[in-house]
This record gives sequence, structure tokens and C-alpha cells, in this order.
Amino acid sequence: DSGDLPEEAFNITGSCKYKFAYDSWNWYIDTYGNRIKTSGITDCQNMFLNSYALELIPFDINCSNTGTVSGFNSMFYECNKLREIPRIRGALVSMGTGVLGDFMRNCKRVRYMPDDYFDEIDFSKITNCNSKYYYIGSSIFYGCASLRKIPTKFIRYDNPQANTSVYPNLFNSCYAADEITNIPCPYATD
Repeated sequence: DSGDLPEEAFNITGSCKYKFAYDSWNWYIDTYGNRIKTSGITDCQNMFLNSYALELIPFDINCSNTGTVSGFNSMFYECNKLREIPRIRGALVSMGTGVLGDFMRNCKRVRYMPDDYFDEIDFSKITNCNSKYYYIGSSIFYGCASLRKIPTKFIRYDNPQANTSVYPNLFNSCYAADEITNIPCPYATD
């Protein structure tokens, strides 16, 4: 029962930077999660950061197809009890370095992600691409000890000028990973 809460209380739009971080809104997600709707999200950085007790996010993250999203770094960082990552839809990413850094670092209980998980995120407008130290995201799956299959289609960025890894520590401590395929290598000659 939502009591006297107006319908607008369940509609989330705009910047969600730190919106649900530090377990501060778990009661809201647990109580009203099936009624929460998102649209036009413009910033997902640190959105659920350090939400240690959060087990379920029962709504998708709907970004704006016409606008842009600043990034997803540390979006689910240290969500230790989270069992499933919600879908991100309609995102056009326009920022530079680290847009996916620590995306779901230490999400120790997440076991599966569909291979097409990142298909609705458009990375084609990322800026700062000419930096030789540019990286799209370090430690994206770092510490995801239960993750079995890694969705690799999001690894589309190729920076031949990079003299450092584009995705450092990408799979560090992914102990249960059975399959990691189709990772492009910018230095391959054939």
C-alpha cells in the first residue's frame, strides 16, 4: 500500500548520481520497487554505490534516447548481496575516461547477465578518445566471484594509441567464470 504518496513519487528522472547509494533508500525499493518507473535518466554514476544490503532492484534503468548519459562508473559498486543487475535501456554515453569503471565491482552474488546486456548502451559518442591513457572502464567485473558468463558485446572500443590496458582488471577475481569470448585485441595483426 502506498498510502498517500502521489504517483510522481514513483517516477524517477534526470540525474541519479548517488540516488540510492549507501543503503539509504533500500526501504523505498523494498516497499515500492514494483511501482518505481524510470525515464530520461542522465547520470548513473554511483547510483547504488555501497548498498551492501540491497538484494533486488525490481525496475529497469531507462535513459533518454535523445539525451546523453554521463556515465555508469561505480553504479553497483559493493552491492554485495545483489543477485541480479537491472537492465539499462536507451543510453547514449558522451563522457570520456572511466565511463564504466567499477561498474559492478564486488557484486559477489550476481551469477548471470545476458550476453546482450550492454546492447542498448551506445558508446559511439565517447569523448577524449585520442588520449593514449584512455580507458573505458577499469575493474568493471572485479570481484564478481559468482558471475558465470561475462557479457562481452560491450567491449567495442578500440584505442590503438593506448599504451595501457583499455580495460585494466576487467575480470580480476571472477572465479566462477566459465566463458569469456570475443574480446578484441587492438594489437592483433590477423
